[in-house]
Amino acid sequence: MTELYSAWNEYFKPVAYPDQNILFLPEKKAYKVVYVEQIPLSEELVYDFGPLTAGEEKTGIEITDFFEMPDLELLQLRYIILDDIAVRMFQPGALGRYITKRKHMWIDKKSCLVDPSLKFTEFYHYKRRMLIFDVKNPTQYDTPKARIQFFGWRLVLEELATIPERYAAIPIGGMKPKE
Repeated sequence: MTELYSAWNEYFKPVAYPDQNILFLPEKKAYKVVYVEQIPLSEELVYDFGPLTAGEEKTGIEITDFFEMPDLELLQLRYIILDDIAVRMFQPGALGRYITKRKHMWIDKKSCLVDPSLKFTEFYHYKRRMLIFDVKNPTQYDTPKARIQFFGWRLVLEELATIPERYAAIPIGGMKPKE
């Protein structure tokens, strides 16, 4: 298959290409990809949680409307932490991402050093599926801005009536750990 050109081609590829199928989990709804487009690093996709004092934590910040996605379009996104902050994500609101049975991990600038491709920050956003962040300032000084920047891929979809034999599974929300 011919690869799409992208500035980060080696590190970040779309989950599927045109004429390939995807399956949303946990809903188990199938779609065919009809178009793929790169979403570049851009000021328009910088989200600022606002100033934070030393040690301050803000919780339950919903940014669902930040992306304004039309029906049958999927965003495959990653994010970069721009300031000295840590974030954790919920998608949908009650289900944390990056969780174990008893822990909910924070992602910070040090985390980004471990994986320069930022693969561990990757998530999918579809329709108005709730997207919530907690943010904290883990430092001993105030920070005037608390920003993250999103980038990735936009996939235009066509709904399928049945689940095809071949597909890429897409987690569009968190899942509770088993007790």
